[in-house]
Amino acid sequence: MERTDNGVSLRIRSMGLIDEKDQKILPPKEKPKTKYGKFTKSEEDELRFLFTETKGNIKQMSEEMNRTEKSIRMKLWFLDLISEEDVNWLDKLQRKD
Repeated sequence: MERTDNGVSLRIRSMGLIDEKDQKILPPKEKPKTKYGKFTKSEEDELRFLFTETKGNIKQMSEEMNRTEKSIRMKLWFLDLISEEDVNWLDKLQRKD
């Protein structure tokens, strides 16, 4: 069974590959890359500054520094800026008391 040109263009437009006038192919949206690895001293200072500026907003800090929320939470905990209860990933670990 053949597809009509109109059906094909509707499908491609719904996928976001062409614009409304079917003239230009749009490039795919790229996700911003996050940094990996250890925090440098300047990044630690920036994290301390952002913690006070954003009033502890983890999501905003992670977007500003291009780091994952998990790594931001862990680093804040290691810097003694947040308590152990504020770190979500610790709840998933099995504790042996």
